[in-house]
Amino acid sequence: MVMEREAHEALLNELLTPELPVSRLTEIAVELRMEHDVTTEEYTGLQQNVDKLKADNADLVQSNSKWCRMLGTPDDKPNAKEEEKSFSETVTIESLEQGG
Repeated sequence: MVMEREAHEALLNELLTPELPVSRLTEIAVELRMEHDVTTEEYTGLQQNVDKLKADNADLVQSNSKWCRMLGTPDDKPNAKEEEKSFSETVTIESLEQGG
């Protein structure tokens, strides 16, 4: 668990005490170093998650784009049906019998 900001600030302020014993100075330094390590590990893990999520998102965007191109746009299909309908309405049995 990462140290709270207030606790971190309190340790840094304690370091400014002129009469601070060396033993307490060493304790604070060790505590700050350990907290830095914890924070760095957590940051690294979060950064790896972000990188993975960005890569997954890019893959999904690409797959979605390919899928949408395969299906075509929604406007394409109604136009095709209208063309078929208009062609079937203009062609009659009589015109086919007459050769035209």
